[in-house]
Amino acid sequence: MNEDGERFTVEHAAERFRAHLQLAGIDRPELFEDSDERQQVRAHDTRSTFITAALANGRSETWVADRTGHRGSVMI
Repeated sequence: MNEDGERFTVEHAAERFRAHLQLAGIDRPELFEDSDERQQVRAHDTRSTFITAALANGRSETWVADRTGHRGSVMI
């Protein structure tokens, strides 16, 4: 819920995510850069980070798939 008690929508989720990163003091310029070589960090990027960290820490693909909804190794 937002500060007005309304449900969040996916509209502008990336902008809200980046604003919250900045409020938290995260100021790494690469996360906010938008150029031909780089795009700004998005809320969905946290999902990829979760998957990478889980696999790097020894979680199985089945464990990851159970939590992400992926249906096969190719998706993971």
